Amino acid sequence: HDQAIKDLVQSAFGHNGQKCSAASLAVLEAEVYDNPDFRRQLKDAVASLPVGSAWALANKITPL
Repeated sequence: HDQAIKDLVQSAFGHNGQKCSAASLAVLEAEVYDNPDFRRQLKDAVASLPVGSAWALANKITPL
């Protein structure tokens, strides 16, 4: 699951999600969707993205 989460977060939020190939939907099998560990890891991965000024290059989510 780790690689799937990493790839999904990168696709959905890379370049602030402003690229034509950005993920906007994740199709999951029921056993993955119902897995609380998967959902927690996905939530934690998104919550860990640095948010702030575009001038701070470490930030991944910035104003458009």
